[in-house]
Amino acid sequence: MKREEIVFQVEGTPYEISGVWEVPEGYYGKAVVLVSGSGPVDRDGNIPKWKNNLYLSFAEALHDLGIATFRYDKPGTGKSKGDYYEAGLSDYIAVGVEALRKIKDRPEVQMVTLIGHSEGALIGPAILAQVPADGFVFFSGTVGRGDELLSFQLDELMNEFQQMKGIKGFLLRLINVEKKILKQNQKVLAKMRNTTEVKIRYRGAQLNAKWYREMLTYDWKDYVYAIPEYSMAIEGGRDIQVQQGSAVAFAEMTGTKAVVIPDMNHIMRRRATPHSLLAIQKEYKKDFAEQPVHPELIQAFQQFFDEAVPPVEK
Repeated sequence: MKREEIVFQVEGTPYEISGVWEVPEGYYGKAVVLVSGSGPVDRDGNIPKWKNNLYLSFAEALHDLGIATFRYDKPGTGKSKGDYYEAGLSDYIAVGVEALRKIKDRPEVQMVTLIGHSEGALIGPAILAQVPADGFVFFSGTVGRGDELLSFQLDELMNEFQQMKGIKGFLLRLINVEKKILKQNQKVLAKMRNTTEVKIRYRGAQLNAKWYREMLTYDWKDYVYAIPEYSMAIEGGRDIQVQQGSAVAFAEMTGTKAVVIPDMNHIMRRRATPHSLLAIQKEYKKDFAEQPVHPELIQAFQQFFDEAVPPVEK
């Protein structure tokens, strides 16, 4: 395996980004730039106090297929410089543009595919509108606007409170936990929406107000024209973080291919039973400990790359 640390400055931002370019044995000219999901995620998919190696394990699966990968630390995470809480969607798009440009310019790369996972799936089309790629994978994303996704996730959480059974559910409803959560959520969101500050503090916690404001108005469909012909949408039937049916809807809107893996969750693992948003981190940790990257996901990518034909000229 050939590994190279790549560091680049993102024009128009205060961010210096670090990432790793990895070329496996058997490499044959096809490469991937991975755009990660939301949160303070580093190149390997880790967040503070939780090392899960989500993107490292996914990259290793691609390496086994002979695909080179570029993964980078988001602003303020890993080796990248900057303040994570000051970065918005526009900054993540600018970082992705420069990352894609860096890999496209490498002489050993014949074909590059942008893979956007979760939040990365949403901003991928905006990146492609500035720097075209040979392929795109809309991975565990949602076809709704940013505000619709945020509302969907809150509604799902509230539904779980309403349906919680037993004495615990009774007690939570008795003390109006649901109403208290909604009231607090509305208060903090209003504070972020009504300020021009890039970040705020709420009860001692830092919150990314710029990201929230930009997410409210963002719609990937504004960039549907930038989706390359060779693209694919993937989702898992056990994914509760995004709206089900998004992969099929994306494929219909763009004239591309959809792959739905019924027992795969948001973190690319096999999941036999439904998830609970109220216990999602505990369940994810268990799935990481017990399950590898879903084998059907690897098969889907193998078929995708086998069918991809590099351009005649780079």
